[in-house]
Amino acid sequence: MRMNNPLQLNDLDIKSFLRIILAIQLAMFGVIGLDAIGLQIPILRQLICFIYLTFIPGIIILRILRIYNLSAIDTFLYAVGLSLSFLMFLGVLMNTLYPLLGISRPISLFPLVTTISIGVLILCILSYMTDKNLSNTISKEAFSADLKEAFSPILFFCLIVFSAILGAYLVNYYQNNVLLMLMFVMIALAVVLIVYDRLFPKELYPLLIFIIALALLYHISLISKFVTSGDVFNEIYFSHLVRINSKWIQAIPETNNAMLSIVMCAPIYSILLGMNLTWLFKLLYPLIYSLVPVGLYNIFQRQTNEKVAFLACFYFMCPIMFGNMVGVEKQIMGEFFLTLLIMLMVSREISGLKKKIMFIVFMFSLIVSHEGTSYVFMLLLVFALLLIKISRLMGRKFNINYINRSFVLVYIVLLLAWYIYISNSSTFEVIVKLGNHIVNSIFTDFLNPISTGGMNLLVSKKPSLLQEVGKYLNVILQVFTIVGLIKVLRRRTYRETEFCDEYLVFSIIWIVMWLASLLIPYFTHPGSSIGAGRLYHLSLLFLAPFCIIGGKEIISSSFYHISSKFQNIRHIRRVKDNTHYVYMHTNLHTSLRILSVILVIFLLFEYGFIYEVANDRPTSIPLSIYRYEESDINTKLLFKWKYLFEQEVASARWLYEKRDVNILVYSDYLSQQTILRAYGNVYNAGILSNKTESRGEKYVYLNYLNVRDGVFHGYDPKVVYGVYYDITEISHFLMNKIYSNRGSEIYYYE
Repeated sequence: MRMNNPLQLNDLDIKSFLRIILAIQLAMFGVIGLDAIGLQIPILRQLICFIYLTFIPGIIILRILRIYNLSAIDTFLYAVGLSLSFLMFLGVLMNTLYPLLGISRPISLFPLVTTISIGVLILCILSYMTDKNLSNTISKEAFSADLKEAFSPILFFCLIVFSAILGAYLVNYYQNNVLLMLMFVMIALAVVLIVYDRLFPKELYPLLIFIIALALLYHISLISKFVTSGDVFNEIYFSHLVRINSKWIQAIPETNNAMLSIVMCAPIYSILLGMNLTWLFKLLYPLIYSLVPVGLYNIFQRQTNEKVAFLACFYFMCPIMFGNMVGVEKQIMGEFFLTLLIMLMVSREISGLKKKIMFIVFMFSLIVSHEGTSYVFMLLLVFALLLIKISRLMGRKFNINYINRSFVLVYIVLLLAWYIYISNSSTFEVIVKLGNHIVNSIFTDFLNPISTGGMNLLVSKKPSLLQEVGKYLNVILQVFTIVGLIKVLRRRTYRETEFCDEYLVFSIIWIVMWLASLLIPYFTHPGSSIGAGRLYHLSLLFLAPFCIIGGKEIISSSFYHISSKFQNIRHIRRVKDNTHYVYMHTNLHTSLRILSVILVIFLLFEYGFIYEVANDRPTSIPLSIYRYEESDINTKLLFKWKYLFEQEVASARWLYEKRDVNILVYSDYLSQQTILRAYGNVYNAGILSNKTESRGEKYVYLNYLNVRDGVFHGYDPKVVYGVYYDITEISHFLMNKIYSNRGSEIYYYE
């Protein structure tokens, strides 16, 4: 029997399905053609091409595999994942074969439109051949009624996103954060109303999760007109290389250049949408990442219940590392494909060969999206095999369906195959180098304190009282997580929960890895444990529901013992009926409400709302950038690692256009890692200091901090956050000014 869900495009009869696909394809041809002759309709090309690229190939592949009877969430997320995989692998195929056919610029508009269109048409033919007997069973009347009932809540959801977008605009142009502060109030109100059974039906929980995720990400990514923070400066550099060369040069020995999520997805979307890379990174990748919590809701809800799943997803979004993912686009893609793998793991609707095919596609997509996440997943698989073996020796058997030697072997073979391809090496050479690469990648991506990009990294070492409160609130939630996992492991079916054994095995390993990640940065960078931020964030893909379960148990037990002591209700235990259990059920319901308030407060701490209200040390650029000029040097350094001023970007672009490429560019460490890579097309600028040799010609680039505050950010491998010194120490290089715009300067030294 087919599900009556109007969002299920893959449940339509084949003729209606193909008509819709071909209509969207013709619309894409139309808007690109109009742009080509100079008749541009704002937003239309971006909207139609985005829908076409992000959804159409994947939904056709689902039809070819004859996968039906899925929920709307499953259908949409699998279709998006398969579409992104299709684009990445088709791009590599074009980049490899077309030069052999005499097409020297394969990643350009005409080859892309032609090849993707032909690819989609071939998929349409295959779907017709495999699925021509399917009939339509969708009920439009039911959908109309549901839509009318949900109209008011949806309007409220829209206000949250509009507040994020318009709030970022107000901050950028008027230095006013009122709308962003209002956005956080609305998010807090929505979460509390959910738990108190007000306003929002359960069917809208996934939509609210998506809206909250999108608002949290956009309020960060839309600050400034330029990309900000994290690895995005490196990622936009390699995406730009593909765009200007119209091909991917795979021989460049750099990790970012091996990630198809960056060197294929970004250029393809940029070319077909007619959108520059900066706005693509600021808009598209956060939109894709907003789907990760929605997928997690699907995963958690299957194994718990709607409210626990909702709060678990909210907890996943609470740490600031979720917001900081807008600066690590390749990890965004890696987490998205990892989420799809977990969805497949807990799915009962897909089985057999279909499931194996999708596992292989998403595993390989994970490998080519983010090296750090793919290596961590490999370690998870290996440790899971060991844990299963040990548990069987101890007499405890897990009901495991997918974690076996064949599954792990396939994953490792795919991993080796990719690195053999991109390095043109032999299998032996790849195996020898891969171990060192895995260790380096995991340390760089997850355990290096500098790489976490947290807003509180450069603040004074002595935290304020409020920051101490925020830190201990984080610790409390982590204790909840450990308690929750222990409770579930003690009773495999725990009240309304029923976790699959694969999920529990991964969760046990994540707890161990997370505890190890707290210790490794401490020994590698004494006095610091913040390097575990990214790894703990990744662990919440599995561990988030256990925080809610553990929190409910601890709060409920505390209330029960307090009530027993002060209200003298111990006699309840002697009553023969189920009064005690009714009391405990009510207590658990109350504890869930209290836990929702705790999570909301945690969110407000993590995203800097409370520090802004209390006028404490700022930790949020969106809420506190207006305080830049009046801040101390530590806070200014904090801002500068995650915010680019228009003047310094303008000077970097001028340098890109005017400089002699044979003359080296020098700057401080901050500019080398950020502005010059993203907008100056200078990947390895020299770091200027008083020890730099005076011989030879060089350009000297000064950023906003250098010019306005006279501070130069240096590099010292022995110091976690680098060093800074007065610009007068390198004044002998600053004699011949060739560019200035009152916020950035460029000098020529010979």
